[in-house]
Amino acid sequence: MPLKDEHVNILKKPFGELIKQEDTSKQKINSLVKDSKSLITVGDATTEKIISLGLTPDLSIIDCVERRIRRTESKIFELKNFFLKNGHFKQYQCKNPKGTIAKEAYITIKKILMKGEHAIIFIDGEEDMLALAVFALAPLDSIVFYGQPLEGLVSVKINSKIKNKSRNLLDSIGVE
Repeated sequence: MPLKDEHVNILKKPFGELIKQEDTSKQKINSLVKDSKSLITVGDATTEKIISLGLTPDLSIIDCVERRIRRTESKIFELKNFFLKNGHFKQYQCKNPKGTIAKEAYITIKKILMKGEHAIIFIDGEEDMLALAVFALAPLDSIVFYGQPLEGLVSVKINSKIKNKSRNLLDSIGVE
């Protein structure tokens, strides 16, 4: 379902702690991830950054596009290969048009998180808005990272306040 301008404006503001690019370090990220139930990344650059710091996300959602430019096949291959080499990651593909939260993508995320699978979802379209679905569906005490363009990473610790805010937004958008 396409998002209204009011929803887009709400979603442009970080849902959690903004970590400036220059402040993103292994020590900082490890301190945020410590004691978390699961680690989830949304976005190609975000996923690569977390991996480069020596961490393996439990779930990653990528669209193979960064700042509207298709990633090179070698970059896409590197990411796929990383997940294949590191455990039993299932690979999913689904559609999610730009500026939407498609039912197919929402259901895929829900299924993965309910089963506790280790997975990577390749999105045909755009993954940006899917962070909202992750906030609503991820287990409490999970940590979610997504990118804030040209600024850095946003770290969101999933608690009941974030889940409720996300669910209310999803309800007002019309997503189950």
